[in-house]
Amino acid sequence: MDMKMKDKKLSIMGLPSAGKTTFLAALWYFLIHGKNVSLKNDKLIGDQAYLAEISNKWADVNALDRTQRSSEKLNLSLQLKTNNGSVVMINFPDLSGESFQNQWGEREISKEHAEIAKEATGAILFIHPGKIIEENLLSSLDPSLLSDQTGTSDSVNDIIKWDYRDAPTQVQLVELLQFSSYIRDLRPLHLVLVISAWDLIQNGEGSPIKPDKWLKKRLPLLWQYIKANKELFNMTCYGISAQGGKLDTANKLLDIDDPCDRVFVVDQEGNQSNDITFPINWILNNEE
Repeated sequence: MDMKMKDKKLSIMGLPSAGKTTFLAALWYFLIHGKNVSLKNDKLIGDQAYLAEISNKWADVNALDRTQRSSEKLNLSLQLKTNNGSVVMINFPDLSGESFQNQWGEREISKEHAEIAKEATGAILFIHPGKIIEENLLSSLDPSLLSDQTGTSDSVNDIIKWDYRDAPTQVQLVELLQFSSYIRDLRPLHLVLVISAWDLIQNGEGSPIKPDKWLKKRLPLLWQYIKANKELFNMTCYGISAQGGKLDTANKLLDIDDPCDRVFVVDQEGNQSNDITFPINWILNNEE
């Protein structure tokens, strides 16, 4: 291995439909075709056909299949060149959201996933603003569901069928980060929180909001957990629209000559760019 090369292992985390595969598809397209990006592709180790397939679908504004547990790409490695000429080998596995959700629900993790979490020098956690499961306060429930009207101990259970997949999103994500910390023996982690489909927020009603302010407002438990554990997480936030808009606006998106120009990235300070490699570069810069 070249003495200038730095071997980094990044993990991608997130619940189902959080935007992980769309980001990876756009990232690969940028690494191959992007003009003004902070990282360039040097060599790929892994399934190039898979990356080519999803990046072509992304460029054509076609829906991407969600990564299934049976088709996870655990050994994707990208050898990248930075603007200063150094070379970085990044392990960047494409893992299914169901695998992460099962860590919460079934209290277990595969050996392969555990190794990825343990060896990671940084992580990117994806959150989709349109897929958030909100909390239900007791005060908002029908009182009849909180009392046993029939006198049988099973009556409430007969009415309420709980599924761990229906637990509030921020509860699942906090537990996911706790799992990661325990697996890593409480070693610090450079963590990027990516709020995907940022166009849903940026084009919504009201004044523009920065990603970290959105996180604090929308997922306060997650925000508080990370802020209260600064010795475990060195965190920043990005809002990213990897597709540039909704799929039902495909004709409008296809009118943009360069697919890279559809993407926009907003950092924690509110600065906007279309360089989708920024989150990775942030982790690399913080490790130097």
